[in-house]
Amino acid sequence: MADLFADYARALAALRGGRLEKVAAQAAALMRRAPRWEKPRLLAAYAARESGQYEEEIALLAPLRASAVSPALRAEAYSLSAAARSLLGEGVQAVEDYLTAARLEPDSGQQRAELSNAEFAACYVDFPPETFQAIHRRYQASLTNIHPLPQPRYAHARLRVGYLSANFRAHPLAFFFWPLLLHHDRTRVEVYCYAAGTREDAYTRAMRARADVWREAADASDGALARRIREDEIDVLVELDGHTGGNRLPVLAYRPAPVLLAGIGYMGSTGLPFLDGFLTDRACVPDRAVGQAYFAEPLRLLPTCHLCYAPIKELPDPGPLPCLAAGQVTFGCLNNFSKVTDELLEDWADILRRVPGSRLLLKHRVFDSAEGRRRVWGRLRRAGIGSERVRMEGLSEDYLTTYQRIDIALDTYPYTGALTTCEALAMGVPVVTRAGARPGSAFGRSILQAAGFGELVTQTRAAYRERAAALARDRELLSALRVNLRAMLLASPLLDGRRYARELEALYEALVRGNV
Repeated sequence: MADLFADYARALAALRGGRLEKVAAQAAALMRRAPRWEKPRLLAAYAARESGQYEEEIALLAPLRASAVSPALRAEAYSLSAAARSLLGEGVQAVEDYLTAARLEPDSGQQRAELSNAEFAACYVDFPPETFQAIHRRYQASLTNIHPLPQPRYAHARLRVGYLSANFRAHPLAFFFWPLLLHHDRTRVEVYCYAAGTREDAYTRAMRARADVWREAADASDGALARRIREDEIDVLVELDGHTGGNRLPVLAYRPAPVLLAGIGYMGSTGLPFLDGFLTDRACVPDRAVGQAYFAEPLRLLPTCHLCYAPIKELPDPGPLPCLAAGQVTFGCLNNFSKVTDELLEDWADILRRVPGSRLLLKHRVFDSAEGRRRVWGRLRRAGIGSERVRMEGLSEDYLTTYQRIDIALDTYPYTGALTTCEALAMGVPVVTRAGARPGSAFGRSILQAAGFGELVTQTRAAYRERAAALARDRELLSALRVNLRAMLLASPLLDGRRYARELEALYEALVRGNV
């Protein structure tokens, strides 16, 4: 028995060291020697995940999901399966698995994390409002043991605004938070940042230098962090992460500030009805009643756009329009492939049929593994897309240069792109989007309208297909956009940080005064 434990320890060390082939072999040997011992199987599943063997991971986890002795281990198996299924485009099953993981999980903190995972995964699925509200209620119930702090009101000369995030670093959030941090009117607003992440880089240091007060919060418990925010007498606390990884949403349940808001880094509901609002805009919510049906907290509509983009990463030259040299149009999508549904693949198949000789370029980490590529090939074939029409590429540091080979970007649905849309426009590539009923399905419209390209927004599948095909046939327009789109973007309201900060400050002040 001692040898088994020693071999397991060596396999675990190999996993932590990234020696994945060795881990797989050692875990397989341990499973043969001790077939009823569950930990080697879990270890093998982790190794499969890190190797990009997602179907193998799901298969390894199946027995643990069904009969693991420990509820915590069963919950972990369901959670890992859910993450793999989400990556493979099985959004509905991923949500169900996360909810099962939450039900089985004995630890309250981890249970909340699994419910957050379910909330996030649900954004990628075209669920009705009732499904979202049911998940919100599950998350609300996980916070009932937290008792709110007393609710004071302050009378500061400058409004104290706190921003809470685990992602003050090289992260998509940085591109949308930086203009706000840069353009706040410091005669009216004092900016506090509560950094709940463990990773620091040059972006972190730049943000720290711009904040009036910076608090390191990664090691603080939720209760301790809430008390720190209360001690700082924050008037308005804005939670930036929503249900993304590492979020500190439970801090809000302590009511650490008189006004609590969420938004910017996440496009779905927090599920918390006691918040004073979620930041969005009229383009995302043309019908307030329809949009509100998906949210637990009230929607707060900014007059222009709920996002402001700052191209803080150096942009390569867009280059010439690819189709002029290639003789064929290349459509592309660099969005998280978990957002790509089978229905969307059918739309892309129709677009490719409408544009003879056209190609589709896809780039995402799922294509870094042979299994991931094989799985997606199967989905493409079922949608009617031949392998000769598609190029798959894995992640790379210079991903922006990929747009030099793309003529038209195709947005995802029902969860649209944000940073990917902004970066495509900055690289001279027009983006065709479809806007849905809920804010998470409509922020592509918000971005494109603020950038001055509302004609690229469609409302139906048929219109999405036709708009993309029509644009592909207009080489003169594509050529003009390639040359002028970046300059048009830079001059648009989407990059007007001063305007954006003034609109948010006006909302903050109105909420503090009780005028909305």
